[in-house]
Amino acid sequence: MLSMCGNRCDLCPRYIATKLGSPSELKRVAGLWHMLGWRDRVVTSGEISCAGCGSSRSCAYEIRVCADKQGVEHCGDCGQFPCGTVTEAFEKSARYEEICRERCEGGDYAQLKRAFFEKRKNLESAGKDRQ
Repeated sequence: MLSMCGNRCDLCPRYIATKLGSPSELKRVAGLWHMLGWRDRVVTSGEISCAGCGSSRSCAYEIRVCADKQGVEHCGDCGQFPCGTVTEAFEKSARYEEICRERCEGGDYAQLKRAFFEKRKNLESAGKDRQ
């Protein structure tokens, strides 16, 4: 499950906890998101649950509108890849990665890295797969 910006939803702890229907894991993820500064408070399980980027009209990187306009599933399929919009997403993601590296314990950083911080690699690979 590759999102438009290159995130791997299937590796995201938030998505996994939602699919498992695990309130305790959703609560843990809500705490993690708050600790990382991705939420201003520990949100409820309902607020943190996620069925993948395709199920949401919002996008932290503002890529959805562009991908819809270009008629592509993800940026790796776009003839303009890598454009300024996705490059900006890579840069923003790199800043988030630094925060995660500093603050995460245990396997959280490794999981978040695979889920969110390998966007370029994921998009380049997926784009090649379709050629």
